Amino acid sequence: MEIFKEKLTWLILAILALIIIFFSVAVLWSGYILFALLFILLLTIFIIKPELGIYAIAFLYPFTYFEFIYRDIDVPYVDFVALILFVAWCLKSIYLYLEKGQKLSWKNFPALIFMSLFVLAAFLSLLNVDRENFYIALKYVFRPIIFFYLMYVILPFNIINNLKKLFTTFKIMFVLGIGLSIMGIWSIILTPSIQLKRATPTAIFSIYPMGTNHNSLAEVLVCLIPIALILFWYERDVFKNIFTSYLPYLSLILLAPIIYLMYKLFSLGVVARSDVNRLDLIELAFTLFKNHPLFGNGVATFTIVLSQAKWYIIEYGTILDAHGFIFKTIAETGLFGTLSFISLLSYILYILLKTYLANKKAPNALLILGGFLAVAGGIAFQLFNTSYFVAKLWLPIGLALTILKLTDSYFFRKNKIHDK
Repeated sequence: MEIFKEKLTWLILAILALIIIFFSVAVLWSGYILFALLFILLLTIFIIKPELGIYAIAFLYPFTYFEFIYRDIDVPYVDFVALILFVAWCLKSIYLYLEKGQKLSWKNFPALIFMSLFVLAAFLSLLNVDRENFYIALKYVFRPIIFFYLMYVILPFNIINNLKKLFTTFKIMFVLGIGLSIMGIWSIILTPSIQLKRATPTAIFSIYPMGTNHNSLAEVLVCLIPIALILFWYERDVFKNIFTSYLPYLSLILLAPIIYLMYKLFSLGVVARSDVNRLDLIELAFTLFKNHPLFGNGVATFTIVLSQAKWYIIEYGTILDAHGFIFKTIAETGLFGTLSFISLLSYILYILLKTYLANKKAPNALLILGGFLAVAGGIAFQLFNTSYFVAKLWLPIGLALTILKLTDSYFFRKNKIHDK
């Protein structure tokens, strides 16, 4: 009976989708109307099957340049999907509370205290923002700062309520990682020989969903590789029998080109120019910090100030954000914001590492270790990059915290969360 009801529900949704598409195209063609109807359709699907939203996010999360653009609407599809899923989760939580008395508590919001301190720091930084830039800075507090926590930490943590859903998410990300690896290899093949051959994102149907910077591949793969290892670890006997005897030879084969490419990289003038650029950005960050050392110059103001520096535009052309979250926070949120953000990241690393050390001999040890490595790799990369407030960093963090919940770690053992 339950299977029949589920099939009937999906049939109704499919018919509804066809009606919406036909009605929109044939009668009321309008981007806004189509946008609204699509929102309602996905909202309905995610209320019934919220894990489908997580799977979509897991596949889309690196593609921050793959955007829905219509007039004054400009949003990455991954953020669009996450927002709809968040609304669906909120509505379902309200329903469960009203009908079944199931309540949410602070346990459904991991690291909430540390995140709240960073949000407070972001709001306090608004005290030093000029009136003409105030609303831009205020918007920045909500998106991306509050947004990344709610969408990419809270949603997976609360929606993924069993290991089957978690491993399905990992498998999607594993397939994604293979695709991105092939993209990188293909880009090396296509790179002209007069340039340094390096892996960069490539176009898909004339669209660059990850942008064009080679770091965009690296910052995703540094998190996806530990997730891939989690899947391998659970089939490790087969993996060891096949590869163990050949591992030393494979290491030598891989190590030689890596050494050569690193030598070529550091010997190029373009790298020296990039280093000088970063030093100029660091100097600007400390200049802003000196102006307002406690609460910072205000969130979102780094690029605003940089855009007003004519010498920088003449020298480098493109406006860049602060390279490294420390320089970003110290410039925009001051000492208070920097310490609170570091505390947030440190707390997450601490509970992951402590749980692993306490469960070294347990069956779930390798699962927890993989989550820790994914988070540690992402954080280390953002010491030098600009994706500190987006899904590239925070979805792996949300999944790692979900691992702790599902493995009944020390962090949640005393106060278990009963998933809805």
